[in-house]
Amino acid sequence: MDRYDKYRQHFLKNIRKRLEEWETVEEIAHQDVYRLLHSIAGTAAMIGMDDIGNYARKLMEQWGEDEQKKWGAKEVKERLAPLFQLCYEHQIGDVASNG
Repeated sequence: MDRYDKYRQHFLKNIRKRLEEWETVEEIAHQDVYRLLHSIAGTAAMIGMDDIGNYARKLMEQWGEDEQKKWGAKEVKERLAPLFQLCYEHQIGDVASNG
């Protein structure tokens, strides 16, 4: 267990919490999705989850910051699924290495 494990668990928990919040709304502003990606990119890089950070950064570059789009919750989940899969794989890896 390295010194970042606690931060990684907290980071993954926060992402999951945000997704659960978004499941209760009909629309999500593009700026909110972009802000989440920005947060993921910055935090992931600091705690040694470079693959997640790089993928989030790539999505930010593709989508741009200033778009006025509104997302449906289902669309957000579909478009971000590969990113969430990376997060899930990290979480499973952490459980396997700690258990």
